[in-house]
Amino acid sequence: MTKKHKQKVKKSNKQPKKASKPLVDEVKLEVPGALKALCILSFIGFIYCLLLDSSDYLAYSTINEFRTDVNADQEALEMLEERIENFRLSDIDVSDAGLHRLSLMAIYRTIFDILAMVGTALMFFQVRKGYYIYVIGQVLYVIVPFLMFGISTFAIFGKGMVMIPIIYIGLFTTQIKHLNR
Repeated sequence: MTKKHKQKVKKSNKQPKKASKPLVDEVKLEVPGALKALCILSFIGFIYCLLLDSSDYLAYSTINEFRTDVNADQEALEMLEERIENFRLSDIDVSDAGLHRLSLMAIYRTIFDILAMVGTALMFFQVRKGYYIYVIGQVLYVIVPFLMFGISTFAIFGKGMVMIPIIYIGLFTTQIKHLNR
């Protein structure tokens, strides 16, 4: 080997200098356990609510066809008629216009479920805007039925309809410190 070639080999074996400080702060990609658990439980709840609200929409919007269909499931029809009778006893309008309002409310709740679900997905990825989207979706989910039916909303959904979203908003509020994007 020539002298120049040996010097090149020695230079190539040198270790590069380490950067003393990163130019950009690293963002942790790991989702904290409590936030992850809340998001997963929320998704399970949203799937349940989406199924429930969309089935309510179908039931209330097609009740007249369901009543006249000879091939309809009679047990399901009886359960639906019993629910409608309970609404009537609670002074909820169950005329065609009232059933239309019930089906409209089910659509609104489905939209608010999707909005809150988007917020939950963003929170899973630690995006702070997701928290605000989630809160807006959940508040609308609770308030709109009261605007449509007043205090009779409790006869339709029960008190859990109010309590569960409020509890989850509180739980997600405790995790807001982990939403750093």
